[in-house]
Amino acid sequence: MQSKPVPDAAAEVELIKSIVSRYFTIYETNLTYDSVSFKCQVNAQSLEDNFKRLREELGRSNYIPVITYKGGEHTITVGKLPKTNPKGPWINAVMLAFTVGTTIFAGLILWNGYSGNEGLLITPETIAMAALTFAVPLLAILGIHEMGHYYTAKKHGLSASLPFFIPAPPPIGTFGAFISIREPIPDRRTLFNLGISGPIAGFIATIPIALLGLFLTAEGARLAPVETGDMTFVSFPLIYEFFSMFFPMAGDYLIHPTAMAGWVGFLVTAINLIPAGSLDGGHIARSIFGTNSKYISWTAVGFLFVIGSLFNLAWLLFALLVMLLGLEHAPPLNDITKIDVRKKFIGALLAVVLVVSFVPNPLYAVPADYSFEADIEGGNEANISFALSHDFKFNIISTANMNTRLMVDLQPSNVKADVGFSVQFYDNASGEIIPAPSEGIPLNVSANLIAYMTVYQTNQVSEDTEYSAAVLIKSLTRDNEEADIHAIPVNITILAGNYTLSVEPDTSSSINPGSTALFYLNISSAYSSGLNFTITLILPSGWSGWVFEETPTNATNRLDVFLEKYSNLSCTIVIFAPLSAPTGTVFVTADIETKEIPEDRTILFAIHVV
Repeated sequence: MQSKPVPDAAAEVELIKSIVSRYFTIYETNLTYDSVSFKCQVNAQSLEDNFKRLREELGRSNYIPVITYKGGEHTITVGKLPKTNPKGPWINAVMLAFTVGTTIFAGLILWNGYSGNEGLLITPETIAMAALTFAVPLLAILGIHEMGHYYTAKKHGLSASLPFFIPAPPPIGTFGAFISIREPIPDRRTLFNLGISGPIAGFIATIPIALLGLFLTAEGARLAPVETGDMTFVSFPLIYEFFSMFFPMAGDYLIHPTAMAGWVGFLVTAINLIPAGSLDGGHIARSIFGTNSKYISWTAVGFLFVIGSLFNLAWLLFALLVMLLGLEHAPPLNDITKIDVRKKFIGALLAVVLVVSFVPNPLYAVPADYSFEADIEGGNEANISFALSHDFKFNIISTANMNTRLMVDLQPSNVKADVGFSVQFYDNASGEIIPAPSEGIPLNVSANLIAYMTVYQTNQVSEDTEYSAAVLIKSLTRDNEEADIHAIPVNITILAGNYTLSVEPDTSSSINPGSTALFYLNISSAYSSGLNFTITLILPSGWSGWVFEETPTNATNRLDVFLEKYSNLSCTIVIFAPLSAPTGTVFVTADIETKEIPEDRTILFAIHVV
């Protein structure tokens, strides 16, 4: 048995019924604990206008109506208008002040990077440039976007707050802004106008700022750094690529902070136009497609999950946030009256704006890369001895985004007991020798180098010895940590036996005309068999020279000797300068030939006539 309402409640119901009956014909009334509903006869032609006037009249008494159509019947449900407790504008002011600070700080980083300042330079000039080139244009875009919503709400008689700006850390300095609509949306037309007003206003405001930023970028023409590791990059939307055609630049240049503010403006427009939940795009989709907009909302969030998995995890977080706030948009009070074709066309145009302003990977970090390519040219086999060294040639190409240093070593360590090495670098483009400091040879981004590793024998071996070794070429980070390593296998054979030459005191001497110079040539054999040597002096015209072993008997400019295995030989070389010798330097050559092995050598003596 249904309880009867108290007299005050009955009077309230009668009041509400009398107001509703002025605009619609009521044929059934139903009560609940917090609302009263009326089944009415509705004229489709006057529905929108009558419901608007009903809403306005009930609103003056703090009531709110909702009209629905289900089962072939129209139902108007009236309840109390929820009380709101709007905060004073001081909260808006405080949040705006904080956001001004964070956007200026983000602008400082952008301006210092653009102007080439090392580190974070904070001066009155840089603060002013950060505010002027980034913070002011960005906050202007966001503010115009939200004021578009604000004035549209006021135009439709809705209570709305001033914009709340949300501070954030760099690189942007803000998470955007929003306004609060303090009462339900009356109909689809109002919902549509609220949804489009912000994106259109923000988009129009962004265009001149983006064009100005691209103009300043082209005018400044600051080349982008070669080293791009550990940097954050932005991806440009299609509309930015289109605008860039009016400011052609050859090469890679740093983007001006104002162009960055325009980029953020397009990104904010795109994010708001995503047709999901309570975003502006969700408002537009709900006003056009009604309850079917939930499928569009789910599709949009699914798309965000896909691009979040493929490109940028931030989209995953954003998709989760949209889901938490609700994927199904709340219906307006009048969800029956549809919007006209003109508004649907505007909605289609804004879908195009979404496409040209959206980028799957807005911000992405590029990790530092110290990689390079290295290969050996001319084979990896080497035969060495005391008389025979070998050069391994390596081609080195930087594939990194950071300048690095190269270190070269020979491994394993036991190889270096008998094999020594030295490294010489050449610039592949100019052919010039590049000095290699002890801390490593510099390898710049995109540079090509040629390295010659000369290997030679350092210890005597009694028989041929083979080593399977590897040439290690490694790049170093700025913290001197190993980054990329190439181990190129080489085979080194040390040939048993050899001989060495030495001259005492050295190969240079000063004499007077008509006098002589003495040199002592020492030969040490490491061969297991004897060797026949022929030493021949080649002198300038008018000069005389003799070479002999122990005594100058039959001394001539040619000496044939036999050197026993593992033995030493000491020869004396006498060089005579004629009285007519002019002052200056002349050169005397001593050719050493062996019959058993093809290891002919030459010693050049520098004689200074004084």
